[in-house]
Amino acid sequence: IQNGSTTSPEPLNKQTELRESGIVSPRDVAYMTDVVQELLLKSWSVLEPSSVLERIEQVPRKLQALACERALSALVATEPERVVELIQSLRHLGSTKERSLWRIVSQWSGVDPSAALDWVLTAPNIEHVPSEDLLRPALIALVLEDAERALEVASKQQNAASLEAGVIEELARSDVEAALELLPSVSQEAEGWATQYVARILFNAGEADRALQLLSQLEESSENPEAVNWFMSFLGWASANPVQLFERLDDLPPKLRYWGAHALDYNFAPSLTQEQMDYVRAIREEGPP
Repeated sequence: IQNGSTTSPEPLNKQTELRESGIVSPRDVAYMTDVVQELLLKSWSVLEPSSVLERIEQVPRKLQALACERALSALVATEPERVVELIQSLRHLGSTKERSLWRIVSQWSGVDPSAALDWVLTAPNIEHVPSEDLLRPALIALVLEDAERALEVASKQQNAASLEAGVIEELARSDVEAALELLPSVSQEAEGWATQYVARILFNAGEADRALQLLSQLEESSENPEAVNWFMSFLGWASANPVQLFERLDDLPPKLRYWGAHALDYNFAPSLTQEQMDYVRAIREEGPP
Protein backbone atom coordinates (compact mmCIF):
# COMPACT_ATOMS: atom_id res chain seq x y z
CA ILE A 1 0.00 0.00 0.00
CA GLN A 2 2.73 2.48 0.97
CA ASN A 3 4.55 1.80 -2.32
CA GLY A 4 1.49 2.92 -4.23
CA SER A 5 0.46 -0.47 -5.57
CA THR A 6 -3.25 -1.22 -5.83
CA THR A 7 -2.76 -4.85 -6.84
CA SER A 8 -1.92 -7.85 -4.72
CA PRO A 9 1.57 -9.36 -5.08
CA GLU A 10 1.99 -12.72 -6.76
CA PRO A 11 1.63 -15.61 -4.29
CA LEU A 12 4.81 -17.07 -2.89
CA ASN A 13 5.95 -20.46 -4.16
CA LYS A 14 4.99 -22.08 -0.87
CA GLN A 15 1.43 -20.77 -1.17
CA THR A 16 1.24 -22.09 -4.73
CA GLU A 17 2.45 -25.49 -3.59
CA LEU A 18 -0.14 -25.59 -0.77
CA ARG A 19 -2.96 -24.74 -3.13
CA GLU A 20 -1.83 -27.25 -5.75
CA SER A 21 -1.56 -29.99 -3.13
CA GLY A 22 -5.13 -29.33 -2.02
CA ILE A 23 -4.15 -28.58 1.59
CA VAL A 24 -5.33 -24.97 1.18
CA SER A 25 -8.04 -24.15 -1.35
CA PRO A 26 -8.14 -20.94 -3.39
CA ARG A 27 -11.14 -19.96 -1.29
CA ASP A 28 -9.11 -20.42 1.91
CA VAL A 29 -6.29 -18.31 0.49
CA ALA A 30 -8.71 -15.53 -0.50
CA TYR A 31 -10.32 -15.59 2.95
CA MET A 32 -6.98 -15.47 4.78
CA THR A 33 -5.80 -12.65 2.52
CA ASP A 34 -8.92 -10.64 3.38
CA VAL A 35 -8.42 -11.25 7.10
CA VAL A 36 -4.77 -10.18 7.02
CA GLN A 37 -5.53 -7.08 4.94
CA GLU A 38 -8.28 -6.05 7.35
CA LEU A 39 -6.07 -6.52 10.42
CA LEU A 40 -3.28 -4.57 8.74
CA LEU A 41 -5.56 -1.66 7.90
CA LYS A 42 -7.02 -1.54 11.41
CA SER A 43 -3.54 -1.32 12.91
CA TRP A 44 -2.31 1.21 10.36
CA SER A 45 -5.41 3.38 10.90
CA VAL A 46 -4.70 3.59 14.62
CA LEU A 47 -0.97 4.27 14.26
CA GLU A 48 -1.02 6.66 11.28
CA PRO A 49 -4.58 7.86 10.66
CA SER A 50 -3.58 10.89 8.58
CA SER A 51 -1.44 8.69 6.34
CA VAL A 52 -4.35 6.31 5.79
CA LEU A 53 -6.66 9.15 4.76
CA GLU A 54 -4.02 10.62 2.44
CA ARG A 55 -3.52 7.27 0.71
CA ILE A 56 -7.09 6.03 0.83
CA GLU A 57 -7.18 5.58 -2.97
CA GLN A 58 -4.47 2.93 -2.62
CA VAL A 59 -6.49 0.88 -0.15
CA PRO A 60 -8.48 -2.01 -1.70
CA ARG A 61 -11.90 -0.63 -2.58
CA LYS A 62 -13.85 -3.05 -0.39
CA LEU A 63 -11.84 -1.92 2.66
CA GLN A 64 -11.90 1.84 2.06
CA ALA A 65 -14.96 2.51 4.22
CA LEU A 66 -13.49 0.49 7.10
CA ALA A 67 -10.12 2.26 6.78
CA CYS A 68 -11.81 5.67 6.79
CA GLU A 69 -13.90 4.86 9.85
CA ARG A 70 -10.95 3.59 11.85
CA ALA A 71 -8.66 6.47 10.84
CA LEU A 72 -11.30 9.10 11.63
CA SER A 73 -11.95 7.49 15.02
CA ALA A 74 -8.24 7.68 15.82
CA LEU A 75 -8.13 11.38 14.90
CA VAL A 76 -11.07 12.45 17.07
CA ALA A 77 -9.00 12.98 20.22
CA THR A 78 -6.69 15.50 18.51
CA GLU A 79 -8.61 16.97 15.57
CA PRO A 80 -12.36 16.52 16.18
CA GLU A 81 -13.63 19.40 14.05
CA ARG A 82 -11.49 18.37 11.10
CA VAL A 83 -12.83 14.85 11.45
CA VAL A 84 -16.50 15.83 11.25
CA GLU A 85 -15.73 17.96 8.20
CA LEU A 86 -13.91 15.06 6.55
CA ILE A 87 -16.81 12.71 7.17
CA GLN A 88 -19.09 14.91 5.12
CA SER A 89 -16.62 15.10 2.22
CA LEU A 90 -15.09 11.61 2.04
CA ARG A 91 -16.90 9.64 -0.65
CA HIS A 92 -15.08 6.47 0.41
CA LEU A 93 -17.35 6.08 3.42
CA GLY A 94 -20.21 5.17 1.12
CA SER A 95 -23.40 4.17 2.91
CA THR A 96 -21.70 4.28 6.31
CA LYS A 97 -21.36 8.08 6.32
CA GLU A 98 -24.32 8.72 8.66
CA ARG A 99 -23.29 5.96 11.06
CA SER A 100 -19.71 7.22 11.06
CA LEU A 101 -20.77 10.77 11.84
CA TRP A 102 -22.85 9.60 14.80
CA ARG A 103 -19.99 7.45 16.07
CA ILE A 104 -17.46 10.27 15.76
CA VAL A 105 -19.70 12.78 17.56
CA SER A 106 -20.24 10.19 20.31
CA GLN A 107 -16.48 9.70 20.68
CA TRP A 108 -15.86 13.45 20.63
CA SER A 109 -18.53 13.87 23.29
CA GLY A 110 -16.61 11.50 25.52
CA VAL A 111 -13.46 13.58 25.14
CA ASP A 112 -14.95 17.10 25.25
CA PRO A 113 -18.75 17.12 25.64
CA SER A 114 -19.08 20.92 25.69
CA ALA A 115 -17.18 21.34 22.43
CA ALA A 116 -19.09 18.49 20.77
CA LEU A 117 -22.41 19.96 21.88
CA ASP A 118 -21.44 23.42 20.62
CA TRP A 119 -20.58 21.94 17.22
CA VAL A 120 -23.85 20.02 16.98
CA LEU A 121 -25.86 23.10 17.92
CA THR A 122 -24.18 25.29 15.30
CA ALA A 123 -23.53 22.75 12.53
CA PRO A 124 -25.51 23.13 9.30
CA ASN A 125 -28.21 20.58 8.59
CA ILE A 126 -26.65 17.27 7.62
CA GLU A 127 -28.53 15.23 5.05
CA HIS A 128 -30.06 11.96 6.31
CA VAL A 129 -28.85 12.60 9.88
CA PRO A 130 -31.54 13.91 12.29
CA SER A 131 -30.04 16.57 14.56
CA GLU A 132 -31.44 14.78 17.62
CA ASP A 133 -29.36 11.70 16.77
CA LEU A 134 -26.19 13.78 17.10
CA LEU A 135 -27.46 15.92 19.96
CA ARG A 136 -28.38 13.06 22.28
CA PRO A 137 -24.87 11.57 22.79
CA ALA A 138 -23.44 15.06 23.34
CA LEU A 139 -26.10 15.89 25.94
CA ILE A 140 -25.71 12.56 27.71
CA ALA A 141 -21.94 13.01 27.89
CA LEU A 142 -22.37 16.54 29.24
CA VAL A 143 -24.60 15.42 32.11
CA LEU A 144 -21.76 14.57 34.49
CA GLU A 145 -19.94 17.79 33.65
CA ASP A 146 -22.85 20.25 33.67
CA ALA A 147 -26.27 18.64 34.16
CA GLU A 148 -28.10 21.97 34.38
CA ARG A 149 -26.79 23.12 31.01
CA ALA A 150 -27.58 19.75 29.47
CA LEU A 151 -31.18 20.01 30.69
CA GLU A 152 -31.47 23.63 29.54
CA VAL A 153 -30.26 22.77 26.03
CA ALA A 154 -32.54 19.74 25.89
CA SER A 155 -35.58 21.83 26.83
CA LYS A 156 -35.08 24.08 23.79
CA GLN A 157 -35.07 21.32 21.20
CA GLN A 158 -37.91 20.15 19.00
CA ASN A 159 -38.20 16.81 20.78
CA ALA A 160 -37.55 18.35 24.18
CA ALA A 161 -39.49 15.90 26.37
CA SER A 162 -37.54 12.86 25.22
CA LEU A 163 -34.19 14.63 25.55
CA GLU A 164 -35.00 16.09 28.99
CA ALA A 165 -36.04 12.67 30.29
CA GLY A 166 -32.84 11.18 28.86
CA VAL A 167 -30.74 13.77 30.69
CA ILE A 168 -32.46 13.01 34.01
CA GLU A 169 -32.11 9.27 33.49
CA GLU A 170 -28.39 9.54 32.77
CA LEU A 171 -27.86 11.76 35.80
CA ALA A 172 -29.80 9.34 38.02
CA ARG A 173 -27.54 6.48 36.94
CA SER A 174 -24.56 8.18 38.55
CA ASP A 175 -26.17 10.44 41.18
CA VAL A 176 -29.80 9.79 42.00
CA GLU A 177 -29.89 12.57 44.61
CA ALA A 178 -28.77 15.12 42.03
CA ALA A 179 -31.40 13.79 39.63
CA LEU A 180 -34.11 14.21 42.26
CA GLU A 181 -33.01 17.81 42.85
CA LEU A 182 -33.12 18.59 39.14
CA LEU A 183 -36.37 16.71 38.47
CA PRO A 184 -38.66 19.72 39.29
CA SER A 185 -36.92 21.66 36.49
CA VAL A 186 -38.13 19.42 33.66
CA SER A 187 -41.07 20.45 31.51
CA GLN A 188 -44.54 19.11 32.17
CA GLU A 189 -44.31 16.99 29.01
CA ALA A 190 -41.13 15.30 30.26
CA GLU A 191 -42.17 14.95 33.90
CA GLY A 192 -43.80 11.53 33.59
CA TRP A 193 -40.95 9.86 31.73
CA ALA A 194 -38.25 11.46 33.84
CA THR A 195 -39.96 10.57 37.13
CA GLN A 196 -40.43 6.95 36.13
CA TYR A 197 -36.79 6.70 35.04
CA VAL A 198 -35.66 7.91 38.46
CA ALA A 199 -38.12 5.60 40.22
CA ARG A 200 -36.76 2.63 38.27
CA ILE A 201 -33.25 3.43 39.42
CA LEU A 202 -34.47 3.74 43.01
CA PHE A 203 -36.14 0.32 42.71
CA ASN A 204 -32.88 -1.10 41.37
CA ALA A 205 -31.05 0.36 44.36
CA GLY A 206 -33.47 -1.30 46.78
CA GLU A 207 -35.13 2.00 47.76
CA ALA A 208 -38.68 0.90 47.05
CA ASP A 209 -40.35 3.28 49.52
CA ARG A 210 -38.79 6.35 47.91
CA ALA A 211 -39.68 5.09 44.45
CA LEU A 212 -43.32 4.46 45.45
CA GLN A 213 -43.56 7.88 47.07
CA LEU A 214 -42.14 9.56 43.96
CA LEU A 215 -44.58 7.79 41.64
CA SER A 216 -47.56 8.42 43.94
CA GLN A 217 -46.75 12.14 44.07
CA LEU A 218 -46.63 12.22 40.28
CA GLU A 219 -50.00 10.51 40.01
CA GLU A 220 -51.61 12.83 42.57
CA SER A 221 -50.25 16.03 41.01
CA SER A 222 -50.97 15.14 37.39
CA GLU A 223 -54.20 15.87 35.58
CA ASN A 224 -53.61 12.76 33.52
CA PRO A 225 -55.12 9.70 35.28
CA GLU A 226 -52.59 7.49 33.46
CA ALA A 227 -49.55 9.61 34.32
CA VAL A 228 -47.91 6.62 35.97
CA ASN A 229 -47.55 3.31 34.18
CA TRP A 230 -47.61 1.15 37.29
CA PHE A 231 -47.16 -2.10 35.39
CA MET A 232 -43.92 -0.93 33.75
CA SER A 233 -42.71 0.57 37.02
CA PHE A 234 -43.35 -2.66 38.90
CA LEU A 235 -41.70 -4.67 36.14
CA GLY A 236 -38.50 -2.85 37.03
CA TRP A 237 -39.01 -3.69 40.70
CA ALA A 238 -39.85 -7.32 39.89
CA SER A 239 -36.70 -7.61 37.82
CA ALA A 240 -34.41 -5.94 40.38
CA ASN A 241 -35.78 -7.50 43.57
CA PRO A 242 -38.72 -9.91 43.15
CA VAL A 243 -38.54 -11.18 46.72
CA GLN A 244 -38.83 -7.66 48.12
CA LEU A 245 -41.81 -6.92 45.87
CA PHE A 246 -43.54 -10.17 46.89
CA GLU A 247 -43.03 -9.44 50.58
CA ARG A 248 -44.53 -5.96 50.13
CA LEU A 249 -47.56 -7.01 48.07
CA ASP A 250 -50.04 -7.15 50.94
CA ASP A 251 -48.89 -3.77 52.26
CA LEU A 252 -49.72 -2.02 48.97
CA PRO A 253 -53.04 -0.34 48.15
CA PRO A 254 -55.37 -2.69 46.18
CA LYS A 255 -54.58 -1.14 42.78
CA LEU A 256 -50.83 -1.29 43.30
CA ARG A 257 -51.11 -4.78 44.80
CA TYR A 258 -52.71 -5.99 41.56
CA TRP A 259 -50.08 -4.37 39.33
CA GLY A 260 -47.30 -5.70 41.54
CA ALA A 261 -48.67 -9.23 41.23
CA HIS A 262 -49.14 -8.78 37.49
CA ALA A 263 -45.50 -7.72 37.12
CA LEU A 264 -44.26 -10.66 39.20
CA ASP A 265 -46.34 -13.09 37.17
CA TYR A 266 -45.12 -11.58 33.90
CA ASN A 267 -41.46 -11.47 34.94
CA PHE A 268 -39.80 -14.88 35.41
CA ALA A 269 -38.61 -14.99 39.03
CA PRO A 270 -36.82 -18.25 39.94
CA SER A 271 -36.15 -16.86 43.42
CA LEU A 272 -39.85 -17.27 44.29
CA THR A 273 -41.27 -20.63 45.31
CA GLN A 274 -44.14 -22.32 43.48
CA GLU A 275 -46.41 -21.56 46.43
CA GLN A 276 -45.50 -17.88 46.27
CA MET A 277 -46.10 -17.79 42.51
CA ASP A 278 -49.51 -19.44 42.99
CA TYR A 279 -50.40 -16.65 45.43
CA VAL A 280 -49.20 -14.03 42.94
CA ARG A 281 -51.33 -15.53 40.15
CA ALA A 282 -54.38 -15.67 42.40
CA ILE A 283 -54.09 -11.90 43.03
CA ARG A 284 -53.61 -11.21 39.30
CA GLU A 285 -56.57 -13.36 38.31
CA GLU A 286 -58.83 -11.33 40.62
CA GLY A 287 -58.26 -8.43 38.23
CA PRO A 288 -57.78 -4.75 39.01
CA PRO A 289 -59.99 -3.30 41.75
